[in-house]
Amino acid sequence: MMHTPRWRSTYDDRSYIRSTPMLRLFRAVPRSFRLVAVFGLLLALISAAVPTAQAAVVYPNSMASTGDSITRAYNTGGFFVDAPQNSWSTGTSSTVNSMYLRILARNASIQRACL
Repeated sequence: MMHTPRWRSTYDDRSYIRSTPMLRLFRAVPRSFRLVAVFGLLLALISAAVPTAQAAVVYPNSMASTGDSITRAYNTGGFFVDAPQNSWSTGTSSTVNSMYLRILARNASIQRACL
């Protein structure tokens, strides 16, 4: 009988790994089938990563914003007043470059409302 050093566990021989059902099933499949499966998986991953033709971007024809003082641009045009022209969403001031102005550059028929 061989003596096992105290610092080694009885599981260090890794024999339990060789007998797992998944590994036995993997080894039962012929190598050529495993290679075809790996290459098929790689091909699927690569084809999913390749960009396809872009769909046409559709911009909205109307836009409305409701919200708090930030949406209404409170205190940006004077003290204690709303300044909807400075709104980040539907503002018309060119210094803000709002979402409305960005869409307006692409779709001239957009209508807006700041409620």
